[in-house]
Amino acid sequence: FELNTMASAPDDPLLAYIDNELPKQLEKYDELWAAEDEETNPYKSKYEGREILIAALKRVKELLPQAKTDAAAVKGQASLASLFRFVGINMYYCEEVPDAERHFCKSIVMYLQLPNRSEHFTAIQDTFNQLGMVWCNRRTFGKGFGFLRRAQHMYLTRPGSISGTAVESNYTLTIFYLAQAYGGLGNAKLSAFFCAETLSRQLRFHSCAQPTAITGEAQDAPFDPKDWARNCVALSDYFVGEGTFWTAEYLLHAARLKLNEAAKEGKEDYEEILAQCRRALGSMYLARLKYSKEFLEDPGTAHMRWCGQKSKDGKGDPDDPIDKELKLTVQSLGRDSDLVGEITQEEVDAIVWDDVIPKVVEFSEGTPEQNIAEEDEDTTDTTRCLSLPNKASVRLAVYFESMHKDVCAVLEKINREFFEVNKVERGLPMCVANNFEGARAVFKMANHYFMFALETYLLDGWVTDHLNILLEVSGLYKALSAWERSVPRLCAMLKRRTIMLAPLLEQLNPTVYAAYWRGIAFECAEVEQELYDVKVGGKRTDGSSTTSGDNPPTCSPAMRAKLAAHVEGGCGFYERFMKSFDKDGVTPTDFDADSLKPYVHARLGCGRLFAKHPSMDRDERLEFLKRAMSHYQWVHQYHVSHPGLADQDPALAMELELCREMLELLPTRMDRIAHGRS
Repeated sequence: FELNTMASAPDDPLLAYIDNELPKQLEKYDELWAAEDEETNPYKSKYEGREILIAALKRVKELLPQAKTDAAAVKGQASLASLFRFVGINMYYCEEVPDAERHFCKSIVMYLQLPNRSEHFTAIQDTFNQLGMVWCNRRTFGKGFGFLRRAQHMYLTRPGSISGTAVESNYTLTIFYLAQAYGGLGNAKLSAFFCAETLSRQLRFHSCAQPTAITGEAQDAPFDPKDWARNCVALSDYFVGEGTFWTAEYLLHAARLKLNEAAKEGKEDYEEILAQCRRALGSMYLARLKYSKEFLEDPGTAHMRWCGQKSKDGKGDPDDPIDKELKLTVQSLGRDSDLVGEITQEEVDAIVWDDVIPKVVEFSEGTPEQNIAEEDEDTTDTTRCLSLPNKASVRLAVYFESMHKDVCAVLEKINREFFEVNKVERGLPMCVANNFEGARAVFKMANHYFMFALETYLLDGWVTDHLNILLEVSGLYKALSAWERSVPRLCAMLKRRTIMLAPLLEQLNPTVYAAYWRGIAFECAEVEQELYDVKVGGKRTDGSSTTSGDNPPTCSPAMRAKLAAHVEGGCGFYERFMKSFDKDGVTPTDFDADSLKPYVHARLGCGRLFAKHPSMDRDERLEFLKRAMSHYQWVHQYHVSHPGLADQDPALAMELELCREMLELLPTRMDRIAHGRS
């Protein structure tokens, strides 16, 4: 609470109280605000402090009519505005949000009525921020936006004489809340822009001296490298979803460098958050490999299909429309029931508007600069660009001035092999791998960071994190295999996945970690099925070729033994997956929507594999065909007992049609084998 330096009039009780008694009361309040209470009564000191503020507020109200001069009355009103704001902050901290909002609203109207309100610029900034935060946290982003745009407009149009760390700190909070508001209104691009701007400002101003504490006011926490890094990781996910991988990588390496810098000071343990960054880097490179695979399949629609995987829907209140012109009215100041008797239209009408705080601010869809995400381009503007081979560059959507050169140097070094071996094609994004060598370079970067992360995320103590990383590593091999045309190398990749995942089925409790256990069993079964298909005909399960037209391998006794092992291994994994659904050894008669499709797929997978068993013994072949028949019959019976099942999912409908065909074909095949005709 910044007290005015105007001298007190000896015969003015208002000024005497404000200049002499009020500072003492606020000093007591500060002591209570800083006190740490027991968990059983966490707000004890805050409640005691609030009583001091309320008593002071009442006293100023009583003395205000006795002001001897207009200047004294202005000072009294400014004191009231500040006290209302402090009470609001106290109530919000104590989770009394409606009451806090009411006090913030009263405070902002009183501040805006002041003839010298430029002297209270930071307090007005903060109050607009507080009201914006209240409404955004209620997910009523339209109302919150009106307050935040006013705080933003204040900062952008402020006189040159108004500056300082407190002003910059408040504006950082403004754009932080604007990021939430734009996200809630469905504008993900502007939300990401303001998130990036918040991170940039935090980095730029964290080394500056903190503003002088304002009594009773919640101050920004000191710059926390861990929180900053976590926010970089979170923002990188957005850019991955947009296919802007250079910006995502820039964010993650910036986070890693900042954490390494902080770790050298030795004040805290940064190993866990560093492991999170390394894992995020592995995930980002994996996504980049999958993005490249989209271009391998269909360059014309790849980017659109990739971005289409991410929902663009807003999350705000559909009954919370936002006007293009944002006016400050009694209605815009909050819920009517909260404001009865507190603020009148006459009080709002008494506000004198100006260019810094106008009566109306416009809703902003952002400038062209704010709506640019990332562009591959040849440019002479190297301020926020990353240099690429062939004198190309990419304009990054995020820019951290103080560490830009260091981050770009790391990014260029790590991607050096990719730049050297990847074939550059006009019209394709520079981050896309378009040959096997380029894809392998991306694979190696991802695997490097995943292995680093696993050194922290051990199975003993970090079960779910460890499992998720191993599943991503398996997905990494799967993504790289799209470029592989050598059958031996492809088989080695597939075997690596089962060697990595299969032991987990023995290590995990299938009841406690049911979802992971089932997922791993199912993936191992699919790998065994693909190994069979690749070895038989050089074809993957998706039908793509792995050879250059060579004849399929001769089915020697040794090859038959390998194929039989894949059939039995795949069916074994599928059956373990299916048994995990049994209740007291009995197969359920009904499945929920999430479980039905994979369960049916497992049944059909068993049917396909048993029907393909390469045994030369007639009785064995008949036995395997009977087992295949039993799985197809189960699927058919489930379909019969659940009419309309095929209408729920087109892919499931195709599976059911395949099942019907196999039930017609298998009896004939079994008859031919039984009579020695096959």
